[in-house]
Amino acid sequence: MIRSILVVLCTLALLLPGAVKATAQISDTIEVNGEKFPLNTNPLSAHLKRIGWTPPEDAVISSANWRGYVARWRIDQDQLVLASMTIRVSPEETKELLPTLFPNVARVLADWYSGTLVIPDGSQIRHVHMGYGSLYDHYQLIRVEAGKVVERKAMDAAAFEAYRAAKFEAYQKTAEFQRDFADARKSGMSKREADDFLRAFSAEQYLSH
Repeated sequence: MIRSILVVLCTLALLLPGAVKATAQISDTIEVNGEKFPLNTNPLSAHLKRIGWTPPEDAVISSANWRGYVARWRIDQDQLVLASMTIRVSPEETKELLPTLFPNVARVLADWYSGTLVIPDGSQIRHVHMGYGSLYDHYQLIRVEAGKVVERKAMDAAAFEAYRAAKFEAYQKTAEFQRDFADARKSGMSKREADDFLRAFSAEQYLSH
């Protein structure tokens, strides 16, 4: 999914300078201890990829929501629970798809997901109009294994930037990064531009591992 989106964005970068910048993503949301926050992770992606889901024909897809849906989550009894999944079918109307994806399931435990939930719970201090690249002054990080919470951390902006830098450095050593970097370079980006592009656009991908 992310590589196919990357190819489209790189093509736009070549044909329409500036178009790629308009790709800050509408995030999922998550409820933690009764409070609602944006979620800079997409835990539903792995399940949708496994079942071969694609957005229905009536779904409105935009550069602000390449995945085609918005999910709502909650932490309930130290478990990650999917509460809602909607698609937009018009500027004013959304459609709920949870009963279709999980028929006859009253409580959808995200047992397919293992990774780290990145939750900005502070004020935005630097805006990056691409992916989940913006910086906030405080974060919650919740590590999940097979849908169960196993660790929680709180970080200020400085600690999170160090965490993100370490995660990006690890991502740079992967074959996936090399493929994405090559695609970005083919679009006409310089090495630095390609590196900065992936640091911002692929943040959800490398931060969640």
